[in-house]
Amino acid sequence: MLKLFEIFRRFWTGLPLIRGSRSVHGQSPDHHRPLVQLESDLEGGIIAPAESLSLPQASSPEERSAQADQVIQREILAGRPFSLAEAIGREGSDFLKGESPVPRVVQAKLAIRAFVSDHLQDTAGGLEPPLQTWLQAEDGIISQHLDSPLMALARILDQLLSQRDHHYELVRQADVCWGQLYDQRPHFQCPGQPPHPDDEYTHESVRVQLLALRDRVEQHLTADTQTP
Repeated sequence: MLKLFEIFRRFWTGLPLIRGSRSVHGQSPDHHRPLVQLESDLEGGIIAPAESLSLPQASSPEERSAQADQVIQREILAGRPFSLAEAIGREGSDFLKGESPVPRVVQAKLAIRAFVSDHLQDTAGGLEPPLQTWLQAEDGIISQHLDSPLMALARILDQLLSQRDHHYELVRQADVCWGQLYDQRPHFQCPGQPPHPDDEYTHESVRVQLLALRDRVEQHLTADTQTP
């Protein structure tokens, strides 16, 4: 978004030059005299056209941005038609080079979300939404495994399985989600107490679901290490 805003800014600041270059063929006001002189120099060969100017290879985004400004200004003075679409096309070409514009942590989170959606056994549909929310909030763990998002997923699942407070909270959130989905009053299991007979998500049932998901993660990690 900042990149696109910068393109609009450059284009807009160039509009006075464009309007001025059109007015010099008619009656030009005094404040357009420098532009008239530049056009005269251009026609006389004192200033080379933009097509014949070669700029040194830029080594940083800042240098490329500065060179782009220079080329735009020279094309305006040379009378070459210039449009906002052309500016966006020139600047946008940088996105096709090098790394993906999507941050790696976002890519890792998308991979985790897709894996859970494909492999979590949740027929009632109340466990996946809070689990996905829980996983997406673990930026610290995910950022440590950007090259292997499933490793991050395995670590988070291990925490949910080993830390009772986290496990109980996830079960409670699943019950709430289930009640909202089916417009029914959920049943909450208290620690150390047996669950209600109609409780869709109990401490043990969610543990079984998380263990099954953890096994699927382990299978994929093992397969990846064996792939040449």
